[in-house]
Amino acid sequence: MANYLICDNCQHKNTVNSERIVFCKGCQKKLSNNYLDWKKSKFNSSFETYVDSLKEYNEAIPVKQEAEETKEKKKSIFKGSISSPSKTSFIFITSIFIQLLIAAIIIQSTDENITTAGRKSSYHASPTLNYINDVKWGTYPITQTLSYLPATIQPIIVENNGKRSTCLDQFTHHNKKVQVIYTDHNQLSFKSKGINELLDLHAAIDQLGIQANDMIIKLTGRYPATSSAFFEEVIKDQYDAFVKFYDVCNLTWNKNDCVLGCYSVRAFFLKGWNPYSIDNYGSAEEAFAKYIQRCGAPIKEMETLGVRCHFSEDGRTLDV
Repeated sequence: MANYLICDNCQHKNTVNSERIVFCKGCQKKLSNNYLDWKKSKFNSSFETYVDSLKEYNEAIPVKQEAEETKEKKKSIFKGSISSPSKTSFIFITSIFIQLLIAAIIIQSTDENITTAGRKSSYHASPTLNYINDVKWGTYPITQTLSYLPATIQPIIVENNGKRSTCLDQFTHHNKKVQVIYTDHNQLSFKSKGINELLDLHAAIDQLGIQANDMIIKLTGRYPATSSAFFEEVIKDQYDAFVKFYDVCNLTWNKNDCVLGCYSVRAFFLKGWNPYSIDNYGSAEEAFAKYIQRCGAPIKEMETLGVRCHFSEDGRTLDV
């Protein structure tokens, strides 16, 4: 029995010990014969049947002739953020490739009229708003979140009112400056502000060269983390998505709703979510809840996220 799957791109032998082996550990590209795709055309045949079929599949892959040492070196996951490694930093980078890089992306909106629950019908920019420069550092939600964020997670702040200098440039995480991405998506008007937010996330992935296999933790800047539990859960478990399916208005579990202010998903699936499809649903929460369940990502349903939501439309707070 062949318990490995050869990548048809780089010829790396990937040990198949789980149904969730989707990306090659050698080149980070999606494996063309992964189990999740395979079973769609096999009437949901068992994982054991899939493993039995791997020997025939592996033998059919043509062997590439180029020498391994002549291949172009893999680029940094974050362009420009990692310099030529010393022996110590090389161990750290290798560890990242093994355990997958986790990027905590914090979305910062400067429009107080926008609901962070994503249920307001319109999205309008407020360019004159300047509360962002009046941060109380000790109690600001981002400060609190960064205090709980493990050192192994790379934090990124995304702000969407255009490139300029703001107090966001002063945040640090374990004595290192937090990278800030500025976009101009706040000037775009859609029925749902979820489109603007997803455009921000896609921009961060593209600008930083985040790889398809990397995990992203998204947290709305107004929502402070109340513990490190969720971050540690994402590091520990090998799922492609971590979501709380919950209706924050009626305070009930709902498979067609979710807490969109905090979730984690692999970059491959986040990039696959079309921002403009959100306006076809009643809310961005509904759009994401339905997308993530049909895109093929193995999901861990979260009971708690360790986050305090602050809803600007009614001043309500909610621990989720």
